[in-house]
Formats: sequence, C-alpha cells, structure tokens
Amino acid sequence: MRSKSHAALRYPMHDAAGLPASPQAWSPPLSSEALRQHLSLPATVGLSSLPLSVLDQPLPVYPQLPSTLSRAVNKRRREYQTGRLCACAALRNAGYPHDAYPDMGEDRLPLWPNGWLGSISHSGDYAMAAAAPQSTCIALGIDIQQRVALKALMGTQSLVAQPGELAQLESFDAVTRLLLVFSAKESLYKALYPQVRRILDFDAAELIQADAQVLEFRLTCDWSSCWDTGKRISVRYVVFDEYIVTATYLSDRHST
Repeated sequence: MRSKSHAALRYPMHDAAGLPASPQAWSPPLSSEALRQHLSLPATVGLSSLPLSVLDQPLPVYPQLPSTLSRAVNKRRREYQTGRLCACAALRNAGYPHDAYPDMGEDRLPLWPNGWLGSISHSGDYAMAAAAPQSTCIALGIDIQQRVALKALMGTQSLVAQPGELAQLESFDAVTRLLLVFSAKESLYKALYPQVRRILDFDAAELIQADAQVLEFRLTCDWSSCWDTGKRISVRYVVFDEYIVTATYLSDRHST
C-alpha cells in the first residue's frame, strides 16, 4: 500500500446499490491525471499528491515556513511544506504559468494567486492539493484521510454523522462510513469557507444520497445568502485501501 512505485490501479467491483464493494489499491503518489480520473474532475482542475518523505530528497526549492509554525513539531512543518509543494504542482497542472507556493493568510487559508482557487490537505504520510482558475469554478475543496489514523472518530460519531446518513453507505464497514462522511463534509467546508467565513458544525450539511462516485449533501442551514438552506452540493470520492479522498468542485452556484 505504501509502495512508492506507480503500480497499476485496481478499480473496484460494485454492489447492487452502486457503491464500491471493497476499497481500491493505491500506490501513492498518484499522478494528477490518475487522481482526476478517480474523482471525475474536469481537466481544468490540477491535482497533486506527494509523500512527506519528498522533503528528504534534494529539491530546488523548500517552501518557506510561516512564523506561526516556527515552533511547530517536525511533522507539522513537513505537512505544511509538502502541502505547498503539492499546491505548486497542482497550479502548474491546471495551467498556471509560474511556480507559486501559497503563503498562509487570514484564518490560516492558503493565499492562492489572483484569479485562482485551491485547497490543500494532508493525512498520514501524504499531502495533496487541488487548484483551478476562477474562470472555470467558484468553489474547490479536497480532503485526504488515512483510515487508521481516524479510528478515534468512532467515539464522536454522533457529532459527525447521523444514523440516516451512515445508512446511505451500508456496503462499507463502520469505520469507512464514518470517515467517508467526515472527509466529504471537510471537503465541502473547505470549498465554501473562503466565501462564507463561518465556522459550522458537521450537522450543517446532511448526506441525502450516495452512489459509486458521488455523495450528495443538502445544507441544513443558511451558510450565507448565496449558500442557503436546502442547497444541494455533490462531493466526489474514492476509497482506497488505506486512504479516503474526497473533492468538492462547483462550476457555478447552480452546480450539484
């Protein structure tokens, strides 16, 4: 699972409900094109994933740490720098003409180049980023979660997902169901937070439908005047042996 080779990916069988019957194998880091295919994202979205160990290799640039992380533990520093390397690669893969390593801005959000949107995530030994021009989308969020690392979530299940939401994913084991809903809501939140600038609980979005590649959520309260109660938003997902990846891509406010 943690092999650094680019072994062939194995697509899963699906059960009668259209949900994956078992996780897929993943030999990270995946190429931008492979990630895009798995998540069914348009070519205008650039993606990148890298292991934190990339920092142990000679690199032309090591992204500068913000002062707020000067005393952070080593793993947090490595997550930040690897995430910024992914962000630069994602921007390049989306067509941005320069190397850019987004600084940390207000609310700890990455400062993307003018006219561009993006999202960064990390979990376990890997970081991931997505980027796209604002001319093609209005909201973009990505999230990666290591399945083993978040088993502790089982003790807070009622805060993350209600029984009716988990029932939509009955073909998965209990841990995978919870992590998938958790990751999808994180992805949705990352996509909308730069616009709404509100801290919301997990019950602010409710899973109402699931198929083999997409989870559909309904906003249960007004996030803003544009993202109001009842708005439906789709989150793409893929479940691997050890990691879960979700992405929210909205081309306009009428996207679902």
